Amino acid sequence: MTTRINEAALIQRLCRPGGPVETDIARRSLRVRNQAVLYCTNQMVNIRSGRLASSITWSIEQIGGIPVGVIGTNVEYAKYLHNGTGLYGPHGRAIVRASRKRGGYPLVYKGIRPRPFLTKALEAANG
Repeated sequence: MTTRINEAALIQRLCRPGGPVETDIARRSLRVRNQAVLYCTNQMVNIRSGRLASSITWSIEQIGGIPVGVIGTNVEYAKYLHNGTGLYGPHGRAIVRASRKRGGYPLVYKGIRPRPFLTKALEAANG
């Protein structure tokens, strides 16, 4: 006796909105979001308002019929905190700006070190 499995129907049934795959992704997304908030509130220095931590959200989107968890923030400065700037930014170079002040010598901005709160949250939630 041979059993045939309709893979397309199985994937459609598992990945339907409210289905088991979407439920599991929602649970995992919420866990990553909560870890990101904890990291922002407990391990970052110079917290002024808590705006970044309170702005971190999660959602489920369907991409090609497959549920995907999306965790992020709409705060503009989040990418600079996460990735760092200047010397510590993605290119690894200092930001140099020529200025007429101080005798015309270029000013060098070293930037800030990255604080990858979303990356660390994902690692903590999976570990």
